[in-house]
Amino acid sequence: MSRPSSAASLHPRQSLWPGGQPVPRPEREECSPHLLACVEAVNTASQHIYHAHSSLREGVSDLPRMASVLENERLFVVVNSSLVHRYKSQLADEIEPHVHSLASRADKALKELEREASSMQAKVSAAESSTGSKIPSTSAVAKMETRRLAALTKQRERLEKELSALQAEIDDLESELPDD
Repeated sequence: MSRPSSAASLHPRQSLWPGGQPVPRPEREECSPHLLACVEAVNTASQHIYHAHSSLREGVSDLPRMASVLENERLFVVVNSSLVHRYKSQLADEIEPHVHSLASRADKALKELEREASSMQAKVSAAESSTGSKIPSTSAVAKMETRRLAALTKQRERLEKELSALQAEIDDLESELPDD
């Protein structure tokens, strides 16, 4: 293929169709005012469609989360309040004997701990009175008695902590019992 010369580019090219005269064109091309209005309308419609598409995308981008929220909401709508109250009373009937047995066991354990604490208190006071009357000595028996006294004191403190924990558990269980 040959390249067109620069002189050929200054004039309009010859028609490829046989026998046709070139169509005369006016120097200044003017568009119909209706055509300009149509182009404006198309541009405006295109902008509206773009904004509508953006708004729609923002509205549906959260669709999976919204679907799960609405699905969960339907589950709550299906269960009515009478059904909830019936299951609540059944559950209370099932749990109540266990709560009472736990409360009675806690009371027994509490009484046992109180008995042990009082007996230990008596042992401690007896040990204090017996060591207070004696002349302090550094013999092995005195050291062993001191260690035993310290161990009993630690055991008493531990039992008192257990006692307070059991008392708190009893109070919690009693507060959870339904008031019938």
